[in-house]
Order: sequence, then structure tokens, then C-alpha cells
Amino acid sequence: MKPKEILTYTKAMKQAPPLSRAAGTVNGASIDRRGYEKALVVILPGVLAGGDTLNVDVYDDSATAFPSETLYADIATVADTEDDKVLVAEIDLRNAEEWIRLKMVSAGAAAIWATMVVLYNPEGLEIPVTQQNTPLVVTLA
Repeated sequence: MKPKEILTYTKAMKQAPPLSRAAGTVNGASIDRRGYEKALVVILPGVLAGGDTLNVDVYDDSATAFPSETLYADIATVADTEDDKVLVAEIDLRNAEEWIRLKMVSAGAAAIWATMVVLYNPEGLEIPVTQQNTPLVVTLA
């Protein structure tokens, strides 16, 4: 695959922009995963103070209601000692419902972090559906 072709076969969507957040739950935007077999969940912990944690789950649903059952629970639990790393988890979507989203739970007074999902490995030769979320696209010369 040529470098510029990667944009044809992948879609990257932000789930939580890099912000300082109080302790609590953040639900990512709904992602239409039709046409893709795999996803990379990218977790960018910025600053987690002593004792702070960030937990990430993946939910799926046939619509966008997202019941309480998870597709993948606890794909990452990030401790304050790991706040200088980029964490990546590969998710198999072949048995997932049409829609997915991330649920991030932060236990920290002013934790800074971000998450994104990169869909890849299209099921066929046709380009999969256009995502409703705004893709993050960076084109290098």
C-alpha cells in the first residue's frame, strides 16, 4: 500500500478532545463502523496526578442507544505512572453491532487526556461508508 492510500482505507475519529476534566464519565460520539473489521483505540493521557486513573470501555449497538453491555470492557486502565505514554488497543469488530463508541471514566480532579478511534481493514474492495463524525485528516507532503 502506498502511503497516500492509507487515507482511503482508514477513518480516524476523535472520541474525546484533549481537555482538562474533572472526575467523571465521558461518552464518545457514535461511530458507524459498517464496512470495517478492525479498530485501533488510541489513548493519549496527558497529565494524571498522583492516584488518578483513566478507564476505557468499548460499547456497541444496532442503533445509537448503547445499552449497558460492553463489547470490550476495560480495554485500558491508565494509571498516573503511565501518563507519558501513548496507549493503543486493537479491537476486532467482525462480531460488533453497527455502531460503536468509547466510554471513558476518569478518577482525577484535573486529569488531561484524549482518545480517538481509527477504523481500518475494510471488509471488501469498496470504500466503506462515510462517517458522521468529522475525520481527523493530516496530509503530509
